[in-house]
Amino acid sequence: MGSHNSLVTLFEDVTRDLSTNLQFGYGSADDFNSTERRYPYVWLDPINGNLPSLESSIGNTIRWNCTLNFLKLDDKIGNEKETAKVWDEMFDIMEKWIHKLDREFLNDETDERIQSGTLEIQDARFNTLKKGTKDLVSGWVLTFTAITQSDFTYCSIYE
Repeated sequence: MGSHNSLVTLFEDVTRDLSTNLQFGYGSADDFNSTERRYPYVWLDPINGNLPSLESSIGNTIRWNCTLNFLKLDDKIGNEKETAKVWDEMFDIMEKWIHKLDREFLNDETDERIQSGTLEIQDARFNTLKKGTKDLVSGWVLTFTAITQSDFTYCSIYE
């Protein structure tokens, strides 16, 4: 499994490990709109990245730009108090998600799920979201840079 698939699998495992009620998906906005889903939902937009150095093809650092959407159905159009409740609930989930990734998946030196390479998270930022897709959803958008070696390999705890 390459570093791209390893990152997607890792983010899905963090979501599944956080709560059995959370759903996870990955893909474009069109993919999201065509997916049958239950809320709350964590949706990973397609990740992209860059190679700061091309000295060799093995062990290069890759900087992945990651965007995760923490979403909940918000059917209260124009009701700011109800939307604020959704934002509070989804902020708690987003905050727990990033801390679980950091504490339990990245900083546990005895964890054997990361088979090779390292992963570092930088520049985490978040913004509120209220959006009409197939459904009206509210929540948070979390963006960060994930830095890996090209040989980063993660083995799922659920496979």
